[in-house]
Amino acid sequence: MKIWSSFLLEEFISGTIYSFDGLADRNGNLVFYTAHTFSQGIMETVNEARHIYYYSLREIPPALEALGRRCIKAFEVSERFFHMEFFQTAPDTYTGLEVNMRPPGGFTTDMFNYACDIDIYRVWAELLVHRRTELPYTRKYHCCYASRKNNRPYRHGHEDIMTRYGDVMVQAASVPGVFSSALGDMGYIFRSAKLDDIFEIINYIHATKT
Repeated sequence: MKIWSSFLLEEFISGTIYSFDGLADRNGNLVFYTAHTFSQGIMETVNEARHIYYYSLREIPPALEALGRRCIKAFEVSERFFHMEFFQTAPDTYTGLEVNMRPPGGFTTDMFNYACDIDIYRVWAELLVHRRTELPYTRKYHCCYASRKNNRPYRHGHEDIMTRYGDVMVQAASVPGVFSSALGDMGYIFRSAKLDDIFEIINYIHATKT
């Protein structure tokens, strides 16, 4: 007796995850766009019970932006948010991971607002109702999300974090249980114009006793 099986194999790709995110008008023009980079993938975060961080870029790599714009055109994105992910495998070299015709997950749309001092929700509503096609903005800050897990022995408590970095902290809140495996039990969102500041805060939040 012969047993036939079907397999779907995907190439394993090692690289840093970058996203290209934003909002397109009804003609596919980008009303708003930005990019983020991630400490690791969601699968590793969930399966290995890790904490995670990701942050927005003030300057988007030209190769990433060009690839994102090509995807917008190819998928005929119109009048909606989008979230695309790529592996950066070498400088200026990106491999597609996924394309989503939706807002990015978690608190990322809030991070749009914090990074640029805008209200993306109002912009989206005005796009749908009034066909708004322009949004003056600048990427004033790198905006970062850093999570913590309850089962990790962190070196610095919540009060220590807020005392030291409260002036750049824009949100600190517990995460609903259904999302905690991916986004942590506690999430901190902070911003700074300097990337060195972002990494200093990440290291402080994620420092453990062992």
